[in-house]
Amino acid sequence: IWQERRPTVVFITHDVAEAVFLANRVVVLSRGQVLSEVDIPLARPRAWDQLVEDEGFKALSNQVLQLVRSA
Repeated sequence: IWQERRPTVVFITHDVAEAVFLANRVVVLSRGQVLSEVDIPLARPRAWDQLVEDEGFKALSNQVLQLVRSA
């Protein structure tokens, strides 16, 4: 459905890797406030088994994790 219609979808998760895998943009929140936004420029479609080994994916995941930890 998303590929055909491109609706806005909001996922809420505490799993950083899942967020980076699914998202075009990750928004880090703390106490209801937006702390940071990270664009995710990874190509689609995405395959989990291939992406988890990708250095770009790892770097983005680490960037988001550091933002979460600093919250």
